[in-house]
Amino acid sequence: MLIGPGKLGIQRHIDSDNRLEFSQFSVLKTPFKRDAKYLGVHKSKNMQLFIQRFNLSLNKVQKSGVVKNILERY
Repeated sequence: MLIGPGKLGIQRHIDSDNRLEFSQFSVLKTPFKRDAKYLGVHKSKNMQLFIQRFNLSLNKVQKSGVVKNILERY
């Protein structure tokens, strides 16, 4: 069993050992684990407008499927 960040991570593990071939493995479509990432902004910086725009942009990108495509390739 190999654990890595997506297919490319698994491929790097396999490439580092000449006894292994990618065809010997099945890579799950669903990640074993996802780590949540949080963005923290100091309250004194008055960045409410930035946070609103950032959240809107993030939602738009997620709905468009771009994030899903990146995660599938990573």
